[in-house]
Amino acid sequence: MRPNATAVRTLLWRLARSTFQVDASGLSLRGGVFATLGVVVPLIVGLLLHDILLGAVGAIGALLVGFAGFQRGYRSRLVTMSIALVVVSVCLVAGNSIHSQLFASAVFYLVVGSAAGAALALGEAASTIGIQALVAFAIGSGLGAPTSLSASLALATAMGALLQVILTAIAILSSRSPIECRALGQVYASLARYASSTNIDRAPNPHLISVLQDSLVDPQPFRGRRSAALLSLTVSAANLRSRLAMLRVSQAHGVATEFSSSGDRVIELTATVCEQVVEFSRGHYRPSRYQALKFEVEQARDPLGFQADDAHAEIRIQLLADLAGIVDVLLGLKDHRQLTGIRVKRSVYNPFERPFSSSSQSVVTRHAIRLASALVIADVLVYLLGVGHGYWGPMTVALVLRPQNVSTFQRGLFRIFGTVLGVAMATAIVLLFAPTSLILVVMVAVVTWAGFATFRANYFFYSISITAVVVLLFVLLGATASAVAIDRLVDTLLGGAIAMIVSFIAPTWISEPLPALVQSTMMAQALFIELLGTRWATDDQHGHALLESARRKRVLAIEALNAAGHEAPLRKRPQDTNRERQLLIQLDRSSLALLALQSLSALHANVSPYRIQELAVLSMAMRDAASSTKSKPLPDRAPLDGEDGVLGDKYGMSLADLPFELLWEASKNIEALLSE
Repeated sequence: MRPNATAVRTLLWRLARSTFQVDASGLSLRGGVFATLGVVVPLIVGLLLHDILLGAVGAIGALLVGFAGFQRGYRSRLVTMSIALVVVSVCLVAGNSIHSQLFASAVFYLVVGSAAGAALALGEAASTIGIQALVAFAIGSGLGAPTSLSASLALATAMGALLQVILTAIAILSSRSPIECRALGQVYASLARYASSTNIDRAPNPHLISVLQDSLVDPQPFRGRRSAALLSLTVSAANLRSRLAMLRVSQAHGVATEFSSSGDRVIELTATVCEQVVEFSRGHYRPSRYQALKFEVEQARDPLGFQADDAHAEIRIQLLADLAGIVDVLLGLKDHRQLTGIRVKRSVYNPFERPFSSSSQSVVTRHAIRLASALVIADVLVYLLGVGHGYWGPMTVALVLRPQNVSTFQRGLFRIFGTVLGVAMATAIVLLFAPTSLILVVMVAVVTWAGFATFRANYFFYSISITAVVVLLFVLLGATASAVAIDRLVDTLLGGAIAMIVSFIAPTWISEPLPALVQSTMMAQALFIELLGTRWATDDQHGHALLESARRKRVLAIEALNAAGHEAPLRKRPQDTNRERQLLIQLDRSSLALLALQSLSALHANVSPYRIQELAVLSMAMRDAASSTKSKPLPDRAPLDGEDGVLGDKYGMSLADLPFELLWEASKNIEALLSE
């Protein structure tokens, strides 16, 4: 079965359109300035000492470690860069030592290439360090410096890299818009939309909460006052999410769909407070507005403001308590004493986490094998063809080849076309204006800043910039611009072609573990359902861990589902993901019900035995489905008990019944999908 022609055209159009699309959230204009200083300073020192080779080597060390610093966290980022400093220095000297020795370089690429591919299983930081090690070795193999200079080369590389680490630390300490503030703004912006729109029947993306929690594990150093506030606001965001979910569940099932006047005011206040938190995350602090909001929230908390038949009174009272706590935290930033009870756990976020489940290890293994194979093929071909600066071939393979086939195809095209434009731009400027060494350093600074600034925003623009940097550096070392340009074009075309061909011959499909990820999500949700039945005898911290596990697994499954859609045009036998898509839809509905139940558990000290038994049945059914065993069909629903029915007489269903109904309905739908 051939890929659908329309799907292929759609993929090509998407790639063409993304060529000039810039992800504004990925732009790093200010960070690019600090990283560029780390590259330029060694070049200036080299010019002053009349040893431009060591200056260029120092700049290369700063360049490679600088790109390794585009990770999350603060202290963790410095840990990653420090490891990269050692690895890059050793690999660059190793490359220079075995210059023109085909067998030795092939063995290195085979061993280190396999390790770099396998490092994918340890997370983005480890994978980046592995790729930078390959690039450093490739560059070192092209230096051709005497082995007697090995110690000097290692020292120059390490000093340039160390300067980059120091500059990154300065950038971190002086940042006014840290990572955790941006994450907080995204969470509260989604909560504001969720509160103000009656058309949204699904809670905000759980991935946003996960990103915010991760950023607070390693907050900006020496900002304990703000970190304490962010921690409190994160807890409040999770509470708001569950309260709003409870209200949306009741709306969706027709219980008290007409909000009372007091109910409308609470919803408006929720949206307003969330918007103020968004403004705070952007650096706008308005104490007078917070004081006015505090007065409005206190007025709304007056019990006389609620109608006697308001079905949502309990939820709204809790919601107002959460809003009062948020406003107090914002006001507490002015008075540090109000935040002294909050403690932020200082730790370094583990940059070598395992983002892949055991079911995905085959993807990691295959990627390691094909990366090592492609590197060796590129190394042998450039040696046999006798291409100048042949090390650019393996280096292009290392930078282009990715586990995702679509990403490899996209990066390969962007790399090739970006190289053409970068080479043409840099060569034309050098040939037309014949700049001096100092002017060349200024030009390197400009294009280096452009490369750092667009590294995560647009790979095409980054490819143009980094190619121009390479050409200008070699001209600074005394090479002819036209010769360097031709070699760069040939080697990049060769390396990019090898990467794309290997990717198609031995593909790795990120969507392959999708069924297993959905099963893992069902198991995680089953554990959380089971916890809710015994929540009043269970530590809340344990409940939070189970909820977070279910959330993260669902996010991974959704990412794999999205990858399946992107990969379909490239597969001869596209994966049928319809069942997994429907299962995830039902798991989302189940998650909404679980959020509502979590909110109810904070309001009610007891739950009827029938409900506890019901949760046990649903948990067991979800466990059976997750373990792919032949599960017993879910029993028919028993009549609703009216023991705790707030609106049982009037509506035939209580507010507390609704999440159970939604959870049961989602479980029935999951059972039907699995039995097909």
